[in-house]
Amino acid sequence: MRPHSELSCPIASASQSTRKSNGGRTEWLDRVHCIALDQITPARIQEWKQSFLAKAGSDPLTLRKARISVNSLMRRARSLFSPKILRHLQLAIPPVKLPVINPDAAGIDVGAKKHLVAVPCDRDPQPVRTFQAFTPELHELAAWLKRCGIKTLALESTGIYWISLYEVLEQYGFEIRVVNARHVKHVPGRTKTDVEDCQWIQKLHSFGLLKGSFRPDMLRQEATRSPDKLDLRLANRLTVSLAKSLKIVDSRDESTCELCSSASHP
Repeated sequence: MRPHSELSCPIASASQSTRKSNGGRTEWLDRVHCIALDQITPARIQEWKQSFLAKAGSDPLTLRKARISVNSLMRRARSLFSPKILRHLQLAIPPVKLPVINPDAAGIDVGAKKHLVAVPCDRDPQPVRTFQAFTPELHELAAWLKRCGIKTLALESTGIYWISLYEVLEQYGFEIRVVNARHVKHVPGRTKTDVEDCQWIQKLHSFGLLKGSFRPDMLRQEATRSPDKLDLRLANRLTVSLAKSLKIVDSRDESTCELCSSASHP
């Protein structure tokens, strides 16, 4: 190993400037900007850490202080070098374009009074249209999707407003995916060009990034004469909801009785 005086590490030289004005952050950033990334290697950092600890001597207290100092310097160095490394990676790695898995995909933003529908831009001069939640409008929506050559579509499970839309679209033979709005919201990468939520849903569905919720196939269940899972699920949800409501009512009754009892016996 080379003598300690000959050792030079970019992190060490940058860290020594932290004691200047304002914590030395400006001088440190200037030094970091001038350091080439190929100089920052694990072997060189480990060599500098060993030399830093070797200067502390054999005294346990001094050695402990040296370990604390070197760990602190490492944390500060990582916080300043990380943006530079990230910028380097962004320049070195070309952006990856996701393959289109569902080219005939549409996205629907379900609402209480109206539904916003988005199709690929090359399918219609007006790729985003608004339809009312009435039954004739829903059939018009399905007919427009057929004219645009749509085969599969994704819609958010907003309350109970999606059920009537789902049933109408199912009659036209579309492959429908009812997706969780929370999953759509948490997918990163949305740009400002996606003005409407339906455009974002359509883009994610075309890339195959949306997973549909479970919904039983009514026709298959009738053919096999199996119990209606959909009715069982609705009944189970209603039972759970009524049980929760009953607990709330019981709690309110108990609180009311306690208040009346305390008021009658001052």
